[in-house]
Amino acid sequence: MVRDKDWLIVLNNSLKRLCNSLSLDILFDEIINTSTEICNSEMGYLELYNDNKSRSIKSFGLKGINEEFINQFNQLFKTDSILEKLFKSKKSIVIKKHEPTLKNTKTTSLEHFLDVKSAILTPIYDISGTSLGLITILTKSTSNFKSDTLRKIEMYARYAEIFIDRVLKSNQLIKINQELVRKNNKLLTSIKKSKELDIIKNKFVSYVSHELKTPLSTILSSTYLIGVYDKAEHQITRKKHLKRIESCVLHLTDVVDNFLSAKTEHFYSNSLDFHVPNYINQIMDEIKVLCANNQEICYKHVGENIVQINKMIFKNIIYNLLSNAIKYSATTIFISSNIVEEKIKIKVVDFGIGIPENEKSKVFNRFYRAKNVGSIDGTGLGLYISKNLIKQLNGKINVRSKVNEGTTFYVSIPYNGSK
Repeated sequence: MVRDKDWLIVLNNSLKRLCNSLSLDILFDEIINTSTEICNSEMGYLELYNDNKSRSIKSFGLKGINEEFINQFNQLFKTDSILEKLFKSKKSIVIKKHEPTLKNTKTTSLEHFLDVKSAILTPIYDISGTSLGLITILTKSTSNFKSDTLRKIEMYARYAEIFIDRVLKSNQLIKINQELVRKNNKLLTSIKKSKELDIIKNKFVSYVSHELKTPLSTILSSTYLIGVYDKAEHQITRKKHLKRIESCVLHLTDVVDNFLSAKTEHFYSNSLDFHVPNYINQIMDEIKVLCANNQEICYKHVGENIVQINKMIFKNIIYNLLSNAIKYSATTIFISSNIVEEKIKIKVVDFGIGIPENEKSKVFNRFYRAKNVGSIDGTGLGLYISKNLIKQLNGKINVRSKVNEGTTFYVSIPYNGSK
């Protein structure tokens, strides 16, 4: 037992350590160590109880005992009625060595069963007066605790519970803060995604508006002019405007196909046998109306001719690459096809504005357009769609480019046999 002249020193030193304890484990170890010192005891532990007070959530600050001992002691000497009485009285109780077990008075005493001469049970509460748990101190050396010892352990418990309540609430606040941070990060991510979607939506609306508005205006003006130039000597002019209308219709079809392809990202047509050179020439005939007067497309083929592949996907790949080359180049465009080693290899070369080195990896992103395109029309979808279509055919696409010198796209697609 701590002597009166040392009591205040022990209390003061323990309170200092409790002030610096932010961890429950360290806090409980300090409380049990000091409690056993006050009671001149060898053993002790602290338990936190749930709301019904009948079972402990966890035992802390074990000194000189183990969990098995605690379970035996609790089963024999702690009943619901005793705990209720204990928490209501806010006073310590002493269990003496000859005290029979509280669960069954016919069984052996505390000393006989657990080799313990006496025990002190001291309740602890939170700042609102709600019971938190129990400090249990046991000793093998004495059968009695003096009233002064009970007074001191009860006083110390009142101080200790303030720090327990503080750390429990601090831990609770930390958990709440962590949850708030998690929800805040989730919200920020959602906001970021929402902003990104808004940007994409705005780009989409802008591109659709521009890509549809320009050719529709051209069609409208050319249709009007055809009506104005109705005489025989105006035949050449009428043909010129008819070609403009045809070009705009093809362009509109291309734009709509691109948007639909970007949405579905796949086609449902089956693989068919077709003659590659003939089919590429057919695609070239359709797209030549988009060429300027000084532009032409030169084509060369090497290897086998007929392969089995998804014909519609193949057409969209070639069409997108050629229309892209026409758009960003003012001179001759070269396309070649080579069927070798069970692969179709396509190369499309233009001598246009090129792609900046730091943007090459981005040109296949949806709606992305290089910063050097200026006022050239475009949706930023052609290459994105082409890459996805090539991926559907288990193929690959690569690009080489230099600003103001031109761009070359390399496509390699496996096929199912040749003739």
